[in-house]
Amino acid sequence: MKNKILNLLIVLSWLGQILLSIVVAIAVVLGIAIAANSEFRQGFSAGVTNGKHVTNNQWIILTIIFILGIIIYTLEIFIIKYVRYLINNIKNEIYFAKNNLGLLKKLLCVLGTFIVLRVGVYFLTLQVKFLYSSDNSFPFGIMDSILFLAVFYVVYLVFKYGLQLQEESDHII
Repeated sequence: MKNKILNLLIVLSWLGQILLSIVVAIAVVLGIAIAANSEFRQGFSAGVTNGKHVTNNQWIILTIIFILGIIIYTLEIFIIKYVRYLINNIKNEIYFAKNNLGLLKKLLCVLGTFIVLRVGVYFLTLQVKFLYSSDNSFPFGIMDSILFLAVFYVVYLVFKYGLQLQEESDHII
C-alpha cells in the first residue's frame, strides 16, 4: 500500500511539473507578445484593466508582477521536483542519508524564496488598485506557504538528527 501511494505521488508530481512548465512557457510567450506587439499590448491592457487608464508606474508594477509570477511558477516546479526526489528516496528506503538532507535544504531555500516573492507580489498588487479588490486582507495562501515551510523545517531537523544518530551508530559498529 505504501508503494502504491508513493507511486501515485510520483505520478502526480510529474503531472504537476508538466502543467506548471506549460504555464511558464505560455507566460513567457505572452510576455514576449506583449513586449513586441503594441496592438496586442493595448488589447491585453484593455482586458486586464477593464478599459481603465494605466499609468506608466502601474505598467512598471504590472511588468514586475508578471516577471515575478513566472519566477514563482518556476520555483514551484523546483519544489515539486525536490519533493519527488525525496519520495523516490523514501520509496527506495533511503531515509537518513546526506542526499535527503541536501534535498531538504534545497527545498527550504526554494520555498523561502517562493514565500518572499509571493509576499512581494501581494504588496505590489496593492499598488495597482484595479487588480485588487477593495478587500485588502492578508492572503491566506501565503500563510499556508509559511506553515508548509515550518513543517519542512521540522522534517529537515528530524532528518539531520537521524543522520547524526546513524553516523554515530556506524562509528560504534
